[in-house]
Amino acid sequence: MGFSDIPTCLSTCTLSSEYSNWLPLAGMIIFIVLLGISIGFMVSRFLNRRDWEATVRLELYHLSVAVIWIGLIAIVANITCSLSCSITKDESPFTSSINYLNTINSKLSGLVDSLYVKAKNIRIETSYYDSFANFMYAPRAGCDNVASVYENYAFMISPFMASLLIQQYALIFISQIAFTYLLPIGIILRLIPGFKDPSSYIIAIAFAFYIVLPLTYVFAQKATEGIALSPIDTDANDCVSATEIQTILTNIGLVLPQAVFFPALSSIITIGAARALAEIFKYDFIELRG
Repeated sequence: MGFSDIPTCLSTCTLSSEYSNWLPLAGMIIFIVLLGISIGFMVSRFLNRRDWEATVRLELYHLSVAVIWIGLIAIVANITCSLSCSITKDESPFTSSINYLNTINSKLSGLVDSLYVKAKNIRIETSYYDSFANFMYAPRAGCDNVASVYENYAFMISPFMASLLIQQYALIFISQIAFTYLLPIGIILRLIPGFKDPSSYIIAIAFAFYIVLPLTYVFAQKATEGIALSPIDTDANDCVSATEIQTILTNIGLVLPQAVFFPALSSIITIGAARALAEIFKYDFIELRG
């Protein structure tokens, strides 16, 4: 996908109900606040209260600043969404991130199933006995302990699957609350005198969660593109195979960064972005006062 496809992605992101459902809510808040300011201005003029009129004008200025920030946030949101779309061909970064984690989890689930099937087949083989000169012997004696090793590997992978599942649900939860609840709360607090700092932090957190966090997963997906888990042979004829043990350890090494290390790195990047953006969102465009 090249630059010629970016306008299509931009249109997809703009019209996506998943990624742009916060815009009508923000517009409704702005309309209600503007209506209240207009009524307050008329009342202050009717009662000839210059102090009320000054307060109304100040609130109109704060609303103008909030509108500017909402416009800039919407532009950046659509640009990052189109960037993600140009990379992954999904309609939003959250869709790409969740699908990416789900794909890894499905592969891990298949690997765990193969390990348990391998262990089961080994136990079945160890239960067979042959007879020779009235003597009974087990040709695969000792393989039962090897089956326990495969089961331990499957048990070792289970926390990785839980981590990936938690990340999926966290992304779903964040996609539902970041711009739908946190951003409107930040905008409303922005209009209240004395709440500029808390509102800036809330808006920054919403922005970092909604823009930066899923984008880190998009880049992780691109970085790990082409890396696949190797299948495990479930045949129990050879219960001890150094090649299969190496394959299992390699598969664990491939998913370990995404399941353990990458969530911590993504959290550090997101929190750092929120702290940096909070200082930016405190900006009041003082030169626009005229």
